[in-house]
Amino acid sequence: GNGSLRFDGVDDYVNTGTFASLGSDTTKTISAWVNPSGSATGFIFAVPRTFGATAGFGFLVENGKWGARYWTSTSAALSSTVDATAGQWALVTLVQSGTTASLYVNGVSVATANNAGAFDSSLRATYIGALNNNNVPSYPFSGKVDDVRIYDRDLSAGEIAEIYTAGNVIVTNSQTD
Repeated sequence: GNGSLRFDGVDDYVNTGTFASLGSDTTKTISAWVNPSGSATGFIFAVPRTFGATAGFGFLVENGKWGARYWTSTSAALSSTVDATAGQWALVTLVQSGTTASLYVNGVSVATANNAGAFDSSLRATYIGALNNNNVPSYPFSGKVDDVRIYDRDLSAGEIAEIYTAGNVIVTNSQTD
């Protein structure tokens, strides 16, 4: 909503620094409410890969669909068939549990990959709104991002559904005379 980050799809991004507290791990969840303004490919959140022994991950809009990427010794793409509709908010969540990565949109699992690897978030800065490509922002996102959450554990499908339901409140006017 009103306090969301707005990205122009050209050169806007947020450098969050490194996440040394998450360390190198294979269990994590990242989640955010996202409202794309178009269908162009752009990263919403990305922990960069340090080329060599470590891996990175992130989620994005790719050709008008929600998706995610893992970079390990073999890269994994989680491509969904779910439209990233311009002007419409969606809860996008990426969960890693061991070597399995799952992408959720609005509380529903839409893609899974089985070769996700450990990552080290303490080596290079994580970006919101772009991919950190050797300290150069790449694939900028166009739209709004709100309520970014990072967990050091894998949330269950039920927990993700609860976050979606809690953030998708419909307010009606029920005045009576």
